[in-house]
Amino acid sequence: MRIHNYLYQLNFPLDPNTEIHHSGRPLKAFRRSLLNGFFGLIFCFFSIATVNGNPGKPVISSGKSGPHRTKITWTQNLDSTFYFQIFRKKSGGSFQLLDSTTQLNYIDTLATAGFEYDYIIRAVDTLGVLGSFSDTIKLVPNRIWWVDTGGNNQSLG
Repeated sequence: MRIHNYLYQLNFPLDPNTEIHHSGRPLKAFRRSLLNGFFGLIFCFFSIATVNGNPGKPVISSGKSGPHRTKITWTQNLDSTFYFQIFRKKSGGSFQLLDSTTQLNYIDTLATAGFEYDYIIRAVDTLGVLGSFSDTIKLVPNRIWWVDTGGNNQSLG
């Protein structure tokens, strides 16, 4: 476990009309005790604990194509992951952020049948630290519906 300590100093000019709030209530006594034209200082200190450092690289475990959609499933082992970013690239293009999720799978319903798409996933931890990109998976959505062995009409399993 790593402990991240942060100390912020806020400098601001004060005048008689400045109000400083704490827990949603104005601190009028504090405001009145400072002279017009002086600078006020507020120090904020807090600590955040993270487990295992930066988020790791997601591992794509499966990819399926269905009618006008694709489904990607991945695994992630670190507890510090807060959410995942899904990036998509159409053939000949560049990767663009498609969406974010807290789940370990994603269904792209905006994919066009017959076009090849590349997908990569990246984990983001609770502090906003970006992890490494997953390996790329290529999928081509189709126009075909299928029936699974349970008799349910589905586009993706």
